[in-house]
Amino acid sequence: MDKSLSTYYRRRASEYDEVYEKPERQADIATITRVVREFANARQVLEVAAGTGFWTLPASETATSILATDLAEEPLSVARERSYSSPVKFAICDAFSLDKVTGTFDAGLACFWLSHLSRPEMKRFAVHLAARLEPGSHVLFVDNRYVEESNWPITRTDAEGNTYQRRHLQNGDTFEVLKNFPNADELRALGQAIGDAVEVTELTYYWALTFRTFE
Repeated sequence: MDKSLSTYYRRRASEYDEVYEKPERQADIATITRVVREFANARQVLEVAAGTGFWTLPASETATSILATDLAEEPLSVARERSYSSPVKFAICDAFSLDKVTGTFDAGLACFWLSHLSRPEMKRFAVHLAARLEPGSHVLFVDNRYVEESNWPITRTDAEGNTYQRRHLQNGDTFEVLKNFPNADELRALGQAIGDAVEVTELTYYWALTFRTFE
């Protein structure tokens, strides 16, 4: 992870979940919560960039077990305080070093992580995650769609087409954060490059991509 992005999420840990309190997003959050719960059902889940555990919680309602990973201890310290319905373990781990964690997994989950990768890195991450799972495993990615007035404004676009936002913490600290918003065709192509049974769901504020890794 880019050092500035890592620092941003370390410092934002205590206030991160406030983003899920936006009134206009509540219907979509209820839908995504249901999607996560149904996806995790009876599966051994490897969760990447688990952060504060906001999405680990509904996944735990149906999962057999979860290993929730994140690069930063600060958000995971928030996640550790939650009460889960199934066994949840935690590990400090970079999203591109999943070979360092132990366990067998038949499902991969990453919520609000893909958008923080450059466009070339998105496929590299998906391939890396798929390689860590059992063949024929299921994967769910969830992330933001760009909606004016609800998202931080896009402040610049680089030569590769990556978009950035300037974000402010409550203490006044400011960070430039890489935040991409892939469209449905791009998401579908990503899933098809790594597996089958590809489905893309677009809500007003969020999207969900599911696929099954190749056998």
